[in-house]
Amino acid sequence: MKKKKVWEKRIPTILAFVILLGSIILTLQIIKNQILFIGRATPDTTPQNIKITNITDTSFTVTFTTSAKAIGGVSIDGGEGGAILALDDTNKSGGEQKQLFSHHITVGDLKQKTQHNFQIISDSESYSDSGKKYTVTTGPVINTPPTTQKPIFGKVLLPSGEVASDTLIIATADDVQTLSTVTKDSGEFTIPVNSARNLTLESYKNFSDQTLITITARRENMKSIVTLLYKDAQNIPSITLSSDYDFKTPNIESEEATPTSSLKIPTLAVKQGEVRIITPKKDERFTDQQPRFQGVALPSQKVKITIHSDENIVTEVKSDNNGIWTYRPPKDLSPGEHTITIETVDGFGVIRRITQTFTVFASGSQLSLDATGTPTQTPTNTPIPSPTLTGTPTISPAGSPTPTTASVSPSPTNIVPSPTTVTSTVAPTQTPPTPKPTITSPGGTNQTIILSVISALFIVTGTTLLFLL
Repeated sequence: MKKKKVWEKRIPTILAFVILLGSIILTLQIIKNQILFIGRATPDTTPQNIKITNITDTSFTVTFTTSAKAIGGVSIDGGEGGAILALDDTNKSGGEQKQLFSHHITVGDLKQKTQHNFQIISDSESYSDSGKKYTVTTGPVINTPPTTQKPIFGKVLLPSGEVASDTLIIATADDVQTLSTVTKDSGEFTIPVNSARNLTLESYKNFSDQTLITITARRENMKSIVTLLYKDAQNIPSITLSSDYDFKTPNIESEEATPTSSLKIPTLAVKQGEVRIITPKKDERFTDQQPRFQGVALPSQKVKITIHSDENIVTEVKSDNNGIWTYRPPKDLSPGEHTITIETVDGFGVIRRITQTFTVFASGSQLSLDATGTPTQTPTNTPIPSPTLTGTPTISPAGSPTPTTASVSPSPTNIVPSPTTVTSTVAPTQTPPTPKPTITSPGGTNQTIILSVISALFIVTGTTLLFLL
């Protein structure tokens, strides 16, 4: 028998090794692609900035934000009926469930002074408080009627200047429960305060004109903090996200004011002898039927004011030492277009007359409130065996919320005890989720199967050649 030459035996063996090496490299590449895809494609839908707000004797609200849009909900222990799922207030009207950055979930039809346990749902994942369910206790029934205080009203803009819908608004004040809402598609928000309770939830809270209010606006990773007095809370200047504002100073804007990351409305540099109306601006619109008018004149000078309404108002005020005058009608103005005229002496001793037009909206026409001043949307809870929301399964909890008054905040320190019995103390932890959707590779399931089959054929071919040669 003729012996095979050396090259005749080595080449097939080398070929088998090359095939094996190629199959190993191909398999590693498939695994790498899958890992990179999972790492990059999963958005962060972990609940952040968790707070419990708007507690009454029959309801409470859970609020949180997510860095990516998600479908949110709250799963409440329902006793004999099992768990009850409450959806985002925006999604309670039925139809397609919207994914949101800001989640505002109201749970209603509850019993007074009763502890309720719940978990937060975000894109079909359940979150709890360090393995324990969040708890909140409803307040008692208040037998006295609610106050007649006007709501807080404002508008939020994105840094680009577009309206900021889907923005969470949180309002706090001294000895007042935490209140909340979300902005509408127009970027506007309304927070009723006529039924706001004190911290113990046992009585309604009366706001004075000098009550200091802090408003926090959040969307995605943007945040703005606004401080103002209640007397100015019905006509808040537009808030641009990622900027902070201090409106405690007189609501008079300098013409040369420049927005900064921490904007404060500057006091007006009054020119000597100047006479003008600051508020209202031309054709300004008011939702407050008793708008506050302001302007400048000579220091300590009388200013005659005439408001042309269904019943004309004629009055006289006196400017302060800086030349600033302020006037607010004692009664509501009728809805519609009005004019305000001022008469006073300027720096040349000449009587100046200035007129400005403005519009007053009918009570409730812009606020979407019912007759009691409370939101008209009625939360409905639907018993379900388990949440059926869809979403992304990879969860990377971030932050470490800690409770403040009737809320859960992201700071690990500065814990303030609350008279209410909200006991959430730490960051949400993931509990066993509902069935997760399948994640496919960037190229799709078919591409992955094809590459896997090719890799397996290479391995089989290379191994066979090694055994036969």
